[in-house]
Amino acid sequence: MSRRPYLDVGLIILRKSNDGSVTLHEVREMQFERQVDLEVDLDPGSYIVLPKTSGCTLRRPSDAVNENIKMLDKNRRLNELVHSTILDIFRKYDMLLTRELTYVEFKGFYECLNKTVSQQEFETQILNSYSSTQRGLTLAGFIEFFKDAILTYGEVCIFTNI
Repeated sequence: MSRRPYLDVGLIILRKSNDGSVTLHEVREMQFERQVDLEVDLDPGSYIVLPKTSGCTLRRPSDAVNENIKMLDKNRRLNELVHSTILDIFRKYDMLLTRELTYVEFKGFYECLNKTVSQQEFETQILNSYSSTQRGLTLAGFIEFFKDAILTYGEVCIFTNI
């Protein structure tokens, strides 16, 4: 979209252990750029590289004209800009390109929000509450998850955390 030439972009590198647990290895804080890089030395093993963004046009710079973007309209449809940002977030966390977020991918997303989710919570609460497969949360489910969060916590909370 022409309104999103720059995003606040950061990188997170997670190390995956043999037991499937994930730990934070390195973080590059967000900056307003077209790209971000992070140079690190990695020991042999499995790693997950997560791009992180909140979407520049959702959280506009403090000196920008306020457009009063509403995330949901009166019919609970997502604003086009919010919808495209959610699609971008989903694509970035769908690291295996399976069109669904596995527990590890969803956990990485949640950790970027400074929240935690256990595998049991993911399987019993997230997968059972939103459109999903046995393996993970689908795009439709991820959108439902965001809509539910907007309705439950309010737009101010969502703007603050994404």
